[in-house]
Parts: sequence; C-alpha cells; structure tokens
Amino acid sequence: MNRCFQFKIIALCLCILGIQQCLIKAEPQVPDEGHDCTKIFAEGSYTSNGPSLVKPIKSLPPFLAFCESRADGGWTVIQRRNGRGADGNPVSFYRPWLDYKNGFGDVNYEHWLGLDYIYALTHQEGKTCQLRVDMVDCQNQQGYALYDNFSIDSEKDLYRLHLGKYEGNRGDAFRANAYSKEQDGYPFSTYDNDNDGCNPCIGGDIAFNNCAESKTSGWWYSDCGLSDLNGDWHNQAQCIGWASAVYWETWSSYRSLLSTELKVKCT
Repeated sequence: MNRCFQFKIIALCLCILGIQQCLIKAEPQVPDEGHDCTKIFAEGSYTSNGPSLVKPIKSLPPFLAFCESRADGGWTVIQRRNGRGADGNPVSFYRPWLDYKNGFGDVNYEHWLGLDYIYALTHQEGKTCQLRVDMVDCQNQQGYALYDNFSIDSEKDLYRLHLGKYEGNRGDAFRANAYSKEQDGYPFSTYDNDNDGCNPCIGGDIAFNNCAESKTSGWWYSDCGLSDLNGDWHNQAQCIGWASAVYWETWSSYRSLLSTELKVKCT
C-alpha cells in the first residue's frame, strides 16, 4: 500500500468521523434523568421547559416526561389536552386499560403520561406530591385547582385516587357536593375495565352501567362524577352542549374546556 493511498484512507476516516460527530450534535439532547421535574429544576441541571428523562426513587427505568418551571418550582406534566397531537390533530382518549397504564401521545403535545408512571412519581420515599389542574375554557378564561396531597394506588388496587386539601378558583369538581359524585377515593375506569360503581347510574332520564364507555374516556369515575378531563375534545366553535367532553362541572356543566394540564410537584 503506497503512502498516497494511506493518506486517502486516513482522510476518508476523518471525514466519516466528522459527519458522525455533526449528526450526534444535531440530535436533540434529552437532559440526564432526575427523580422528577421538581428535583431536576431544583438542582439547576435543567432551566427551560421541555422533555426530560425522569427516574423516580426505587422505581421503573427512566421515562420521558415534560417538565415545567413555575415560580413555585418544577412540575411534571402528566396530562395535556388542547386538541393538538404530534400530527396536528386531536389525540383520541377513548382507549383501553393498557394504553392508560402505559401512556400514549407525545409529551410535547397532547398526551397521557401513564398510570404506572404517575404511581411511581407519587410513591417516592420521603416525598409528598401536589396535583395542579390548569384549565382554559372556550371563552379563553383561565382557572386552576390545586390539591396539597396527591397519589394513586398501584394497578393491583386499580390506581385508586387520593387527594388532599383543595384550593383554587373553579371549584373542587373531584369532590363536588353530592356523595354520589365523590371521585376522591375511587379507582380508575376504562371502557374495558369498569370500576365506577354504577349498577346502573342515572343521568337525567338515561341509565347506564359504564361511565368510561358513556363518556368515551378513561378517568376516576364515581356515578360518572363532575370532572372528566379525558373526555372528547371540542374546538371553540363547538364547545357547548356535549354529553362527552372535557368537563370541570363546578366551573361549567355545559361548556367543554379548550385546554387542560395535570401536573405534579413532589417535595
């Protein structure tokens, strides 16, 4: 092999290596994992909103979640509804148990993080989690609900919901005023895994046995309840009068919400 040919081989290898390095740099870099978004922002390892690898204490392998920085700390987004999926269209939330267990959608757009991941976040040793619900109605008014203690049980116990003290400006739709509408303490339901306690439930002059099927979503139902943020999404021009919609009924019982986010802060 002559010297000229050797130089050509070396130059080619360097060129290939340079292209590989450029491709690596061009790929979006996901920050290193932390226990949750609260921890990631507190340590200063991540300073802007966006996806991050999260690994709760003593739990699953790392998973991708959307981290949001607020004045009161970092929050892990566990649900987003706004009619915009990764393809520009609304994401269907009428899905089976397995999808709600594992999560679906894109964390940058409409998505459900996954019940297993929510369980892992809210069962970190030595941590207490808050739940924040941010909402925008079809008149572009903003509202929120905040619960000072939030967790769900494992799949064995059907991801039962547990909420602490409420504060906010749109009412406590999870609890409301009637015992039959109490959703705090109830398990999760989907159309193929019905745990809502209806046998049957009555809505107006309609009787039904499966809230998830009637409302076309998965949620913590009790007699269907007054909150369902996973119902059918409707745009601003068509937000009024749907039986299945994105509802927080202590705010409005007939206008579907334009956007919602559920997020968790664990300290």
